Amino acid sequence: MSSAAVVGGDRDVVIEVEGLVKWLGVVAAFALTILGPLFRLWDWALGISPLRHVPNLTTTPGWSGLALVASSPSP
Repeated sequence: MSSAAVVGGDRDVVIEVEGLVKWLGVVAAFALTILGPLFRLWDWALGISPLRHVPNLTTTPGWSGLALVASSPSP
């Protein structure tokens, strides 16, 4: 049973609303990531964005892990 049958609405309208909700999520993540620090939002508000939790890899990488994986025998 589809959600349109439960609500009693037209299926095309339900699909359009679902697409709108998905785009609102993308716009909200963009706004929190780009505009949040500009407006000095609280950390809990900035933490809503999934892009806030991406690690910052600006340091020099350690190549020992890659050498270990490359030297291990393949099964």
